[in-house]
Parts: sequence; C-alpha cells; structure tokens
Amino acid sequence: MSIDETAGDFAIPLDVYPHIREDQTLDEAIGVIRSYTCEDQLQFSELLILNDQEQVIGRVTVREMLQGLEPRLLRKKKESEFEGLEADYPNLAILWEESFFKQCRKRGGRPIKEFMSPIKTTVKATDPLLKVLYIMMHENENSLPVLEKRKSSVWFAAKRFLPRSAFAANSSFQYQ
Repeated sequence: MSIDETAGDFAIPLDVYPHIREDQTLDEAIGVIRSYTCEDQLQFSELLILNDQEQVIGRVTVREMLQGLEPRLLRKKKESEFEGLEADYPNLAILWEESFFKQCRKRGGRPIKEFMSPIKTTVKATDPLLKVLYIMMHENENSLPVLEKRKSSVWFAAKRFLPRSAFAANSSFQYQ
C-alpha cells in the first residue's frame, strides 16, 4: 500500500456497479445481480438502489434479497427453556420446498425498496486508503460510496479490491 493511494484509486464507477431503481421489483433486482456473473460466480454481493434523480439512496445485499423471497431462510433459532433435542432447521427445510417456490413467485413482485438498507457511511475520493480500510473494517462494510466533487457522482470502493494493495505493503507477501 502506497501512502499516496486514495479511495478514488480503488473506486468503481457507478455505471459499472450493479444498481436498480427503487420502484423496480425484487425479481428485477435478482435479474440484475445475476447479470454480474463470471463463470457462474457472482461478482458483487450487493446492488445499489437509486431514486428517480439517479442518486444512491441505499443498497440491498444478496442475503437481504433471499430473505425477501423467503423470510424463513434467515430465521434465527429460538432458545428453548426446556432440555432435550431442538429442531434441526437445515434438515427440516426440505419440508418447505413446495411452499418456498410459491412464496418466491409471490414475493418477487414486491418493490426492492422494501428490502434495502440505507447508506450510513461515505468517504471522499481524496481519503487515504488506510482510512477507507479502517472504516470498512469497523463498520463491517463490503463497500463504501466514494464522493467526488468535481464529477458530482458516486463511486464505490469495494473491499475485495483493497486487500491486494494492503497486503502488498508487507514486503514478505508476494501477490500474484
């Protein structure tokens, strides 16, 4: 990591980052995120949500999309006050199979804005890379909006690109 590297050096322009308008549906959002694949691997784990002025107003993760399709997928186990065997939810999930696909078709038409999370933290394009890494780690974020005044646009710095630079700062680490 060079002392001169900034958030802007690792920013991804909004026009190539997966995004969707707030009035579009969960099904459409899934179609967009699936279009960003390479050899059947998703390239991004989230989708940005834009308002009608093309401003980023939030994001939705793949996890939130799955929960939108079927809330039972992410239901937490309830702690029991009784002793004995508890339900083994992963093995019982097969019992929902038929209702799962019906629910997915029904819930897929809901607006994506119902499932989005607001953007909490931003960085400036001129912020040092170490500051960006610190914020991402402490805020548990995979990406952050990078605000750049002269272009009046939002770019995103994704965590998956940052470690390469950070690890390169360690002279004993050779990154191929």
